[in-house]
Amino acid sequence: MNTSNWPKFFLALVILFSPQFARSTDCESMFKSTIRSSAGDYIRMAQGRAADVKPPQFANPKYEQKAQATWTGVEGPRLIQDFLVPGTSLISHTLKGANEPGIVKTTTGNMIHLRAEIAGESTNIGVSYNALKENFGRKVKSYVRESAEAVVLFIHGGGSNTTGHHVAANIMDFLNTRSVDVISIDLKWHGEGSRNSPESVRQELEILRQYVRVLTGNTKKPIFLVGHSMGGVVADLYMRHFPKDDLFTGVVSLSTVADAAPGQSLAIKRQREASVERQNQSNEMIPADERNLGAMLARQGKISPTCGFYCDLMMTGVDWTIPGHQGAEYIPALYVIGRGDALYQGNEAAFTAGVERLKNVEFVVFEQRRDIKAKDGQKMTIGHLIFDHKPLVEFSADVPLEMQQKVFEGKIEKAEFEKLRADGRLSMDPQFTFEDLKSPEVYARIRNFISRVVGRPLPKIESSRDPLDDVVQEYLKNLAFREFAKSHVYLHMRATPKGAELGQVIAKNSKAMAVLQGLEKKGTLSAEQKTELLELRARNLELLAIMANKGTVLPKNLEAVKAMQAELDVIRSKMVDQTLGQMPQTTTALKLEADKVRQGINQQRKIVSEAELLLTSDALKIARVEIDAAYDRMMAQDGLVRDVSGEYLLKNSVNGRFPPGLFENLPTNVREAYERYTELSAAYQKALQKFESKLMDEVTTARVVLTGSSSRSLDEIVHAGRELKRLNDQLRSIQVELELRSQNRARLWSQLFELQMRMASLVDPGYFVPEVYTIETLLSKKPEDFKGNTPEESAAKRKELSSVLQKIWSDWNSVWSERPQGTGDSEGIY
Repeated sequence: MNTSNWPKFFLALVILFSPQFARSTDCESMFKSTIRSSAGDYIRMAQGRAADVKPPQFANPKYEQKAQATWTGVEGPRLIQDFLVPGTSLISHTLKGANEPGIVKTTTGNMIHLRAEIAGESTNIGVSYNALKENFGRKVKSYVRESAEAVVLFIHGGGSNTTGHHVAANIMDFLNTRSVDVISIDLKWHGEGSRNSPESVRQELEILRQYVRVLTGNTKKPIFLVGHSMGGVVADLYMRHFPKDDLFTGVVSLSTVADAAPGQSLAIKRQREASVERQNQSNEMIPADERNLGAMLARQGKISPTCGFYCDLMMTGVDWTIPGHQGAEYIPALYVIGRGDALYQGNEAAFTAGVERLKNVEFVVFEQRRDIKAKDGQKMTIGHLIFDHKPLVEFSADVPLEMQQKVFEGKIEKAEFEKLRADGRLSMDPQFTFEDLKSPEVYARIRNFISRVVGRPLPKIESSRDPLDDVVQEYLKNLAFREFAKSHVYLHMRATPKGAELGQVIAKNSKAMAVLQGLEKKGTLSAEQKTELLELRARNLELLAIMANKGTVLPKNLEAVKAMQAELDVIRSKMVDQTLGQMPQTTTALKLEADKVRQGINQQRKIVSEAELLLTSDALKIARVEIDAAYDRMMAQDGLVRDVSGEYLLKNSVNGRFPPGLFENLPTNVREAYERYTELSAAYQKALQKFESKLMDEVTTARVVLTGSSSRSLDEIVHAGRELKRLNDQLRSIQVELELRSQNRARLWSQLFELQMRMASLVDPGYFVPEVYTIETLLSKKPEDFKGNTPEESAAKRKELSSVLQKIWSDWNSVWSERPQGTGDSEGIY
């Protein structure tokens, strides 16, 4: 990490500790305009600001283009903007599938979600905070660290309305510590990607090139294009469309779609694809839940017509006809796919001819592997979702099961592992190390591929943290924190020049006292020296009291301050008490209880879910009929959508180009088919919710019967259902209690602040001056405005700033920890 910029960042803020700021700020009026709020209040404020944002529906293109106009990015405070590459801004609202209410998308890891508008195209992107933070002070902004060895542009899968750049968050965290920065984007017509109509497949690839140049600041570092599923198609297309490329150094295509009929017409390709898809519906090589991946996504409400149409459009550019150079002119490529992938089964010959035989290409087919969470060593077939297994470890017959278990559970020591490996009792692909045992295999392969292409190992980087990192990163990620940053006021007693000298005087007196105390111990202290020692002690006690009390209280105000101090002590004791609601437990105990309840909910839900297909009753029979009918209607419409989309696309694809307004000018039958599918999908989801509710009613009232063999008795299942209902009620009660405590603590904060302001007005301002801050104010000044008179003064002010920010950060953590807990949407990688 380039740490040289951080002193500049601190220097950029120190003016806020100058007398000019104190004179220009009306502390009393700022307090009166400020409302101390709870976490729930801040979340509601953030949601209120986004009330005019129209969510994507992925059906009617004209609606999508109107909705896109509401997704515009917003500017943050001046110093936040100084971290951003031109053309990028903050996202103003919660995105679909956010981890919990009040945030942009994700709260953990390095990924920061931003809005990018480049060359007439707009989309959401994900960048690494570790790269973003280096931009302060840079002349050329870039989302690539100066210390990075390479860059990855990650492209997500397609066809699903919940896919987006966030799926790269885990690979970003993995590669960040291996000297590789990751940038990811929402594809067009996915997430909040551009709703512009494509001109051609090649033009779509050119748009990616424009994004890369801007977001990386035209870096000279090696850039790799990595994609999964539809993103893998994009990587494959790029390799074939841009041989001898001067922008990307290599591509990685994961779980890509084969060209089923190289050199043939689109109609023949579609016929071949449909034939393979029908065969695979009963193919036991494919994991059961992936035999019809489209139907599975439809059941989950993730399929959307416009996303799918864009994917079909990009597929028109796929051509695996072998070039004359046999791949020698292609940039280096790594292709990875699972043996059980429905996109591989039935297309094995196509992959052999169109990928494996190419020069400059490494082709890997994952055979059976162990799930990344597996503790029993059982292997599974690897299908389309190739991110959930570790490198394969095999053992010789003489390795005890207990030792194998230690490996599966990640509990084996490195020396122990290496000894087994050296003795030939344990085998693992030589390109993997002990450190890779807990990593997804595909991540490690990508790292190794990049290392081979750049011709050197990728060193590990441990990014350092600064007190400002927490504040800046939270501001970018958390919409509720932005509201807190605007309104939460913190009182700081700034030292005047006279107050700043107190420490020096105390230190000087202490040094003189130490000498006299040494003489006192030896019994050689004179009477004059004894008097001097007593005077020094008294003076230091007086000065220490001034520092502790942030000034001296005028004699006429002593009684008033004493009474206020007593009130302060009462308020502080209440805040420390942690029992500000109706339940006797401390807040910490309640949070632990909530976590325990959630675990119980998951356990009981699993028991009921496992038995769901074996349970029946008269009411459930009716509900299942409704579900089946809703599903059949939805899937029939899905087939119609595919047919009319395919026909429309075939008519409008000429030599790889498309007419203007391809999406906006959808024929009436296509647009109505899209809208009807969306309606039927919503109806199916509603039927599922109705069934879930009915299932719980029937189970908890014991009106169900067990129709097949189950690992649990009917009594156990009924008990699980009742426990699930009880635990859900208990969790809701805890959440209400936490919100109540948060509201009560906010009121105490308000009282505390008012008293502190009143006390500050009664203190002699000769040593300390009261100043109030919000995080928004701290981040809103221009860097060029902030200069210290001397290095020592700047260092002291930076230290003071750090102290203030840490105290405000502590306030935020206290507020946020009592938020109403939300689970967000559960998402996979498609």
